[in-house]
Amino acid sequence: MLKSLRMLKKQFKSTYISIINLLRCVSEFISFITSEACEKCKNEKRKTINGDDLLFAINTLGFESYVDQLKLYLSKYREVN
Repeated sequence: MLKSLRMLKKQFKSTYISIINLLRCVSEFISFITSEACEKCKNEKRKTINGDDLLFAINTLGFESYVDQLKLYLSKYREVN
């Protein structure tokens, strides 16, 4: 978290507290999405979360406007790897 903070501090002119709050919000958002994806995996009796599970969670939680772009990114990522 400190490395991210230093990087953000160099790029943006903002107060220390606002940067900390931004990082907390991002962390909470990631936890929110991951928790929903984890529930899907539990219901399917799987232990590993994959990209499709995260896309499902994002869609389920009301962020459907981002899903198409993220699907495209995921498919390009899978092509490379």
